[in-house]
Amino acid sequence: MKYLKPFLLWIGIGFVIACLFAMNPKCNETIGTYVTEDGETVEEQQIKTPFLFASLGISFVVTTLVLMVPGYNKIQKTKAQLPSLEANVKALEERREHQLEQANKVLDKYMAHESGIQVAAANAHVDNGSDFKAIVEKYPELSSNNAVSSLMDQIVKVEGELVHMKTLLNARASEYNGAIHSFPMSMFRKMLKLEDYEFQVTSVTSALDEAPISDEDLGI
Repeated sequence: MKYLKPFLLWIGIGFVIACLFAMNPKCNETIGTYVTEDGETVEEQQIKTPFLFASLGISFVVTTLVLMVPGYNKIQKTKAQLPSLEANVKALEERREHQLEQANKVLDKYMAHESGIQVAAANAHVDNGSDFKAIVEKYPELSSNNAVSSLMDQIVKVEGELVHMKTLLNARASEYNGAIHSFPMSMFRKMLKLEDYEFQVTSVTSALDEAPISDEDLGI
C-alpha cells in the first residue's frame, strides 16, 4: 500500500501524456490497415515506441516532483525547529549548571558548621538534582530552609524539562535525517544541499518562568 499510490500516480500521468502524444500524427506509426463495411480503407495506428517510453519517463519525473513537494516542505519545517530546540537545551543546561553550583556551595557551607551534615556529605559533590534532594530531605536543617527547598525543587524541575527537550530534539533530528535519506528525496539530497543535521548547541540565554534563587537567599 505504501508504494501503490505513487505507482498509480505514475501510470495515470503516463497515460495522460501518452494520449497527448497519440493526438499528434508525428508520434504515431501505421501497424496495419483494414477495410470497413462501407469499403473504406482505414489505417490502424499506434504511438511510436520511443514516445511511449518518453511518456513513462516524463511521468516518472512529474510524479517524483509531485511527491517531493510536500516532503520537502515538511523537511524544511522540521529543520527550522532544530536551532530553537538546541537553544532551549543549552539554556536549560546552563541554568542547571548554575543551580548545581549553588547546591554545592550550600552543602559546603553547612559542612563547615553542622557536624551531622558534614559526616553525611563529606567529600560529596552533587552532580544532579536527585543527589541534592536526597541530602536536603534527610536533614531538617536544610529542608526547613525555604530558599534551599526552592532550589531543590527547581533543579528537579529543570532536569525534567531538560530530559524532555533533549528527547524532543533527538526525535526532530532523527525525523529530519531520516527524511532526507528516504526515496525520492535521497535522489536529490545533494542537489538541494540537504545535509545530515549535526548537534551544535549554541550558547543562549533564556528567561524561564521561575525567578532563580540568589546566593543571598541561600546565604552563600
